Amino acid sequence: MIETNVLMKKAIFVVESLLFINFQKFCRKSMENLMFFNSVTFLRFKLDFFDKIRP
Repeated sequence: MIETNVLMKKAIFVVESLLFINFQKFCRKSMENLMFFNSVTFLRFKLDFFDKIRP
């Protein structure tokens, strides 16, 4: 009985680790996409801004 308990705990730990790693990867990917999007919009805004300033 004790051995199956330990195995179950190990299995749960492995599954949780895998889920956590995938979650981190997903978050990192989302952050990269967000950063890219922000930099693109920021550049666009900057260009518009400087066009307006220049006579």
